[in-house]
Amino acid sequence: MEGTVSQLDRLFLNLDFTDPARRAYELGFKKAKGEMKASIIESLLATISKFVDSEVADFTNFSDFNLQELGQKKVVLYVIVPLMDNTYESFINLFFSQLFDELYKLAANHHAHLPHEVDFILDEFVNLGKFPKYEEFLATCRGYGIGVTTICQTITQLQALYGREKAESILGNHAVKICLNAANEITAKYFSDLLGKSTVKIETGSESTSRSKSPSHSKSDSYSYTSRSLMTPDEIIRMPADQSLIVFSNLQPIKAQKAFQFKLFPKAVQLINLSQNNYHGTPDDSQTKHFQKQEQQWQEYLAREKADKKQANWSKQEEDQMQAELDKIEQRNKESMFK
Repeated sequence: MEGTVSQLDRLFLNLDFTDPARRAYELGFKKAKGEMKASIIESLLATISKFVDSEVADFTNFSDFNLQELGQKKVVLYVIVPLMDNTYESFINLFFSQLFDELYKLAANHHAHLPHEVDFILDEFVNLGKFPKYEEFLATCRGYGIGVTTICQTITQLQALYGREKAESILGNHAVKICLNAANEITAKYFSDLLGKSTVKIETGSESTSRSKSPSHSKSDSYSYTSRSLMTPDEIIRMPADQSLIVFSNLQPIKAQKAFQFKLFPKAVQLINLSQNNYHGTPDDSQTKHFQKQEQQWQEYLAREKADKKQANWSKQEEDQMQAELDKIEQRNKESMFK
């Protein structure tokens, strides 16, 4: 009913008038009507729905390590992604996005370069979900001491996830491109175009024999030069399983012999028996202390806010005045939208 105050209203109206959450609520959800309000609720539920799950709440409430540690010391981090289960794909994507941001922040405090350079080897890249502004990240990360290897089965996978133009931008931001196996025509044609053209010499000849009373025999050879692809898409698709192509931005391409790790180190898999399902994270002591420090700072902040709110003690008249100012802001925004 019009004029009634819901529990949600009370929750936000109990906040200080200067609180950004209350301002956003007053100018947004509280003013929305009908379908607009339902749309806001649906969007919110879609965003937080997975966090309601107890398992998700458990593994997101605390981090075993500080993300910036990867750029501060020598660390090997394995991120295991379930092959046939994309339930938590958004969290994997969120993890890498936050990791990129934290490394940039660390580099910004060290003359725009990480104390220890970091290399990402992103195998089965499309299974990590879509990263916002990934092509911009690739264009700037090398200067900060971050190297990235983006590994896909086919170029069409990348195009399906990011679109044709962004996929081309992502590929263009990699100085070295390696083709281990061209699984389809589009991928093969892409590498054929990268390899470029080659000039080849073509020999043609003719031969004639006369069977008259005076038999004669003549033969002529001629040569011509023509342009052809260094390797055609069909030749790339039919490459032997032990061959690969390496294409550089400013060097000649290389047809290389693959180095199979299981052949170079045949007994390596027998050294240790790993079980992904039995892994249990153990937080570092430094991270535990860091978390406790942040928790203490948060409690101190809440205490200060409570004291400030008690001291401020907004009167009804002051709140009405602030509400009037918010209404004016909203009205100006509406007017600007229809200009």
